[in-house]
Amino acid sequence: MNQKSKSIWIWSVFFAVSLFIIHITIRIYSGDEIVYFSSMMDDKSFWTFANERYIQWSSRIIIETILVFMANHYLLWKVCNVLLYVLWVYSLYKITKYDIGIIMGLAMLYPVVDMLSAGWIATSLNYFWPLVLGTYSFVAVDKVICGKKVRVYELVLSLIAELVAVNVEQYVVLHLLCVGIILLYLLAKRERAKNKYCVAAVHFVIAFVSFIFIVTCPGNEARRIAETHARMQNFGSLSFIDKLIYGFNTTISGFLNQMCLLVLLFVVIIFICAVKKSSGTSNKNYVISISVIPVVMTIIVSVGGLFRNAFFTEISNVLNQGEVINSANWNKPIHYIVFLLYAFFTISIVFSIIYIFDDIAMGSIHGFLFICCVLVRMVMGFSPTLYFSSQRTFCFSYGVLLFILIAVLKETKQLFADRHRKRFEFLVFGISCVFVLEMVTRICGTY
Repeated sequence: MNQKSKSIWIWSVFFAVSLFIIHITIRIYSGDEIVYFSSMMDDKSFWTFANERYIQWSSRIIIETILVFMANHYLLWKVCNVLLYVLWVYSLYKITKYDIGIIMGLAMLYPVVDMLSAGWIATSLNYFWPLVLGTYSFVAVDKVICGKKVRVYELVLSLIAELVAVNVEQYVVLHLLCVGIILLYLLAKRERAKNKYCVAAVHFVIAFVSFIFIVTCPGNEARRIAETHARMQNFGSLSFIDKLIYGFNTTISGFLNQMCLLVLLFVVIIFICAVKKSSGTSNKNYVISISVIPVVMTIIVSVGGLFRNAFFTEISNVLNQGEVINSANWNKPIHYIVFLLYAFFTISIVFSIIYIFDDIAMGSIHGFLFICCVLVRMVMGFSPTLYFSSQRTFCFSYGVLLFILIAVLKETKQLFADRHRKRFEFLVFGISCVFVLEMVTRICGTY
């Protein structure tokens, strides 16, 4: 067995054991799947159930149909959830063509405990499953764009996966943005192969139809009214700009204050790769001064959270708040400063990503993907459950971060010596092991 095969085997064992331990630890004692969905279709036909949900509460007809079934089959959900993790790694590997072992390790840095908030089954089906299925739907698209042969069943599975994924409000926005990027890329290249445009256009149309279905659904409006009364009574008084700022501020403050290892690793690696890329160039200091901003902000919030009596605590608390400027605080400069810091955080990451790539077009695409990563969470500013939904709404953003991180690692692979890449692999393995143990401990602590 050569070194590469041995490495993949070790990563595969780690991945399988981690998923087994996590899912064997999960207990389905409560949550929306138990309280609501397990009996929601009792004595009802599918059409009656779908019509009631559409009129009274939600446009997520496809997702909730699967959810009702899974709510009564807990073990089947666990098996399917494990398979979805495998599908996620497979999809990222097929799209990025990067080291599958590293992808396994990075995938395990996703904070799975976020899927507990509304119940394991309900939350995973509304967030994690659409993320994975949406990612998988791009595997066939990527093969077409790269000029590879694609079988009919791959296209069919891709469209089915997309149809399920875009049934969720947040993900449909992300899918439209990603397919839009692909279409613009094809137009910019003046691509003449019609099949490439055709596949991308079909994906865009399906997502757009789903978006129209979502925004015109009477059940979504009924839910918004009910949630406004129950969760955020001042929501109706917020302007369009207020909602955008709420979404943006809570997104960036969420990246900073949740102490997610995936986010921390992302900003550190982006910084290291940007510095390495600028090594020996005249603009090195300029690049370092920009790319270090996200690292500094993340460290300040992390340190401030650990040392409650330290100087960092006050700064950390300010960065954590993410308040919207309103009639009560408009005269306080700190809120304007925090908003500008959030903007610098975003801009510096986009700049660093673009700088890292040799091809300015590919760098711009991945830089825009980070903007998409922010936008897909920003849309929560238009929901009265902005705060109630908590960390689970970052699921799609984490998925995009992971993809960008893998793409950056692949792009900068030749900048680092073999021994450095090997050390990085050991580092990811160690971090992933510790993180999985932490997740298991936190899961056990909820019972």
